[in-house]
Amino acid sequence: MIARIGKYTIEKELGHGGFGDVFLAFDPDTGQKVAIKHLRVELGLDPEMLKRFQHEIRTTASLRHRNIVTIHASGVEDGNPYLVMEFLEGRTLKDIIQERQPLSLLEKVGIMTQVAEGLAYAHSKGIVHRDVKPENIMLLPDDSVKIMDFGIALAPDRHTVMTETGGIIGTPPYFAPEQLEGYKANEQTDIFSLGDVYYELLTGQHPFERFKHDWKALQMAILSFDPPAVSQMAAGCPEALELLVHRMIAKEREFRYGTFEELLLDSKAVLVDLQRERAGALLREVPPLVETGDLQTALGILREAQQLDPGNREARQLRDTITQKLQRSVVQGRVNELLSEAEGLVGERRFGEAVQSLESAARLDSSNVTVQVRLGEVKARLDRSVRASRLVSEARLKQQKGQLTDALERLTAALAIDPDHTEALALSPRMRELVERRERDSRREQALQKAGGHLGAKRYSEALAVLEQIEQEQPGAAEVAQLRERIEQAKEHERVRRAERFNLAVSRTREAMQAGELERAGQMLDHLLANFAEEPGAAGVLPALREQLNAQMRAQQIGACRAEARDLLQKKAYGEALGLLGEALRRFPGDTGLERLQRSAEELYRAQQHSEAIAAVMREAGEKRDAGDFRGALEVVSAARTRIGEEAGLVELARQLEMEIEQQRYAAGLEELLHASRQLIAGGKYSQAIEGITRAPEYGGEAEVRALLESARVSEAIAEERRVVAEALVAAEGLSTRGDWAAALGPVEQALGRYPHDPGLKQTAERLREQIARERRRGAIERHRATIRHEIEDGAWKRAEAALLRARAEFPNESAFEELAKQVEAGLFNAGLDEVATRVREKLAAGNIPEALENIEATRTVFAHDTRWKSLAEEVARRRAYEATLEEAERHRKEGDLSTAVNLLTRVIREGPADERAIQTIAAIQAERSEAAKRAETAEIAEMAARVREHLARDDIQQAAGELDKARAKHPEASYWATLKSEIDARQKLLVRQAEIAAAVESVRAHVKRDQIRQALSELIAARSRYPGQNEWATLGAEIDARQAALKRQAEIEAQQAAAKRQAELEAQQAAAKRQAELEAQQAAAKRQAELEAQQAAAKRQAELEAQQAAARRRAEIEAQQAAAKRQAELEAQQAAAKRQAELEAQQAAARR
Repeated sequence: MIARIGKYTIEKELGHGGFGDVFLAFDPDTGQKVAIKHLRVELGLDPEMLKRFQHEIRTTASLRHRNIVTIHASGVEDGNPYLVMEFLEGRTLKDIIQERQPLSLLEKVGIMTQVAEGLAYAHSKGIVHRDVKPENIMLLPDDSVKIMDFGIALAPDRHTVMTETGGIIGTPPYFAPEQLEGYKANEQTDIFSLGDVYYELLTGQHPFERFKHDWKALQMAILSFDPPAVSQMAAGCPEALELLVHRMIAKEREFRYGTFEELLLDSKAVLVDLQRERAGALLREVPPLVETGDLQTALGILREAQQLDPGNREARQLRDTITQKLQRSVVQGRVNELLSEAEGLVGERRFGEAVQSLESAARLDSSNVTVQVRLGEVKARLDRSVRASRLVSEARLKQQKGQLTDALERLTAALAIDPDHTEALALSPRMRELVERRERDSRREQALQKAGGHLGAKRYSEALAVLEQIEQEQPGAAEVAQLRERIEQAKEHERVRRAERFNLAVSRTREAMQAGELERAGQMLDHLLANFAEEPGAAGVLPALREQLNAQMRAQQIGACRAEARDLLQKKAYGEALGLLGEALRRFPGDTGLERLQRSAEELYRAQQHSEAIAAVMREAGEKRDAGDFRGALEVVSAARTRIGEEAGLVELARQLEMEIEQQRYAAGLEELLHASRQLIAGGKYSQAIEGITRAPEYGGEAEVRALLESARVSEAIAEERRVVAEALVAAEGLSTRGDWAAALGPVEQALGRYPHDPGLKQTAERLREQIARERRRGAIERHRATIRHEIEDGAWKRAEAALLRARAEFPNESAFEELAKQVEAGLFNAGLDEVATRVREKLAAGNIPEALENIEATRTVFAHDTRWKSLAEEVARRRAYEATLEEAERHRKEGDLSTAVNLLTRVIREGPADERAIQTIAAIQAERSEAAKRAETAEIAEMAARVREHLARDDIQQAAGELDKARAKHPEASYWATLKSEIDARQKLLVRQAEIAAAVESVRAHVKRDQIRQALSELIAARSRYPGQNEWATLGAEIDARQAALKRQAEIEAQQAAAKRQAELEAQQAAAKRQAELEAQQAAAKRQAELEAQQAAAKRQAELEAQQAAARRRAEIEAQQAAAKRQAELEAQQAAAKRQAELEAQQAAARR
């Protein structure tokens, strides 16, 4: 493969054919990749091909269009011409169609519109492509399209041929019909070829797919075969697009598009429709994203929608809304950073610095409640920290003065103010321990005083409870044990005295009961139960006393009841007597005397009740009869006869009452008839009154009844006339209410036929006739108003104005049109203002601020007083200021003043108007800052590494390691430190090796000097095995050998001397050992004797102690037995006395019975 063509370095081959190759190369001047088309003359390139290649260079190089491949240069290398063009990374339409890559209809139309634009440009330069086909159209990754033609020799599979006649150039399936007929290629032939490609891209099949492999059949098909409709092959294809494609491949040139400009008009119209449809679909995706907070994705979709449909108002409004939210997000991001920074400072208790950070956040977002709240909290914590420190200082002063409680209070107050105050936390436990020790002593003293008070008041249990409590807290206190002993002694003495008082009180209670003083005995028994219920023996004695007392009191109360009942019976108060006896029997049920007395009282009471009942009936009936209530009186008598019986007086009274009732009934019937008839006549119910009188013939002879009947008949005739008139008027009123004036006149005229002289009917008829005339005028006016309103609702303000003029011409000075006239005037004004606003906003959307200002100034005289126009003018002014701020920020950015740029952009984001450019610029600046920070970090890392290596070069390992640790602490993520660490470790190992070798040499020589040959040899062997190959080891070995030989000779001499010396020493040692053994034997005997005497003395003391303990136990047992015997005797005496008392009481009870 060729390595270089001209200045271009060949990287790889992209393709080759029969006449040349295509290479990927590198342009050293621009630093970019290029494609080189290289023809090889030696392969038999004919002059015509060479001429065509040169023509391609000249024509294509003159084209500069975004949709046509760019030619950079051309030349000749070793006699072979070459062409340098831009390198395209993408896929040809042929690949896309064959692999059926999924593309939307919008994408397909967009691709073909770009191809049409490129070809339109070429034709405007007088260039006909002649070979438009899918493999000559490249789709790049950014969705842009490039038209290209690498020439005949580049791709053998491209089927581009010259026909046998030698006059047609191109690819047969994409020939136009006129090319087959011998006509010269022109703009319409390129349009036909592009139509084939369009059809193929939309449907996936070439329009002449089944004829492509037979040249003659293909020619016939191109000339005469109509391919299937696009809509049959591609579902969902719009009708306009289908017509466009079929017009492109029309066989007759007069039906085909004449120019690409004409084609583009229709193609762009289809593209715009699809773009709007796609924009609408995209807009429907935005609200869910906004709801979930995915604003960046939503903004990207909106940008795409606005690119598709720039005039979409909904997209602009959504974009403004989201941009405002993103602006708030940027400010919020900085606020969150400051909040996080403040939290870190608070964690380190650097409250002053935290307040500064939070104040900065508050300045950025004064409405942020979290920041305001946190600022207040941190300020409060700063204040608490200062106050707590002041209290800690006061606590230390109090401690020095011995005022421990005051000191602890101040420390507690400091911790209450600032629970995390370090000094207060450390000092508080020590201070609390001192205070608690003092308080324990105080509590013990107070407890002893309190227990002493209880003891003095003979509250022994309370006193023992106090001691128990203080002993649990402070066990082993001697003064507590002493006071406990005193309390136990006093408690026992009190127990004996209480038993004596109990026995005395029981005896006196029995004496009172025997004397009949039951009330006093009850009081004494209550006193015993209240004060001596827990005494031994009380459980058996006191209930028996209570039962005995209750029996005596019951007998006494029953006797009193009998006496009182007999007294009432003598007075004939039988009811009271029965009540008293009933209550007594409820209290003392089963008493036979009370029951017998109750039966006697009941018999006397029943006799009394019968006499009183008859008298009451006669009295009640008389009262009702006197009052005229004969029927009530009769009912009372009848009820009494049923209840009491047929008494003669009651029977006679009933007969008289029945006669009086009949007389009363007739009079009441007549009165009722007269009253009812008068009420009906008064109420206008004459027919009912007449009918009522005729149905009561028994009262027909009464003169008053006959007069009333005549009056009713006359009134009925008058009422009929009034009814007919009223009904006619009501009907007319109802129809008038609904606006049906003509119908309302009908019933009035009909009533006038019967009653022509009625004034009400005449007036109503006249009024209705006048209203009908007025209504006709109102209807005409309302029709005019409806027409005007209809035009207003349609927004057709000009037509509304014309309709208003017609209405006023017909009804001059009619006020009904005034409100509509105001609406039309306002509508014309608003329509003009809306048109201005639309133009201005379109200019703003296009970034054309000067023209927007011109529109504002041109309409100032007309709309300057309107607030919407003022808002629009302010919007333009803000936009101009916004653009100026962006330019200023960009200038600061270019000058490197990033902080000023960020401050400007942050301010403009906070103040608006909404535009993501400021956000994107901030993001870019932040990225630049991040990159600068990374570069600075890299430079700092390099500088730190250089310092480490400087120390390493001086063998200052410790300093190098220290510098490395500092660097790692500052930049822990840098991977370079591992390399430096390895170098330090390696250098350290080398220095350690050298030092250890030197130390080993020195140590071996030191052993040799001290004649320690074995140690010297051992260390030499160890050092040689650890660090083999060192020259020092051989030298040391020779030195050791020489010294070892000298020592051997000296050792032989010293051995002989030592043998003699050892013999003498051995004899001396044997004598000394003998003496030492005798001495140790004597000492051991003395030691055993002393130990024996000590054990005997200890055993004696233990025996004495056990004897004392046994005597004490025996004394305690005797005392306990004596106390138990005493208590048993007392108990038996009490039981005997109680038994005797019970026997006595039984005897007394028997005597009373």
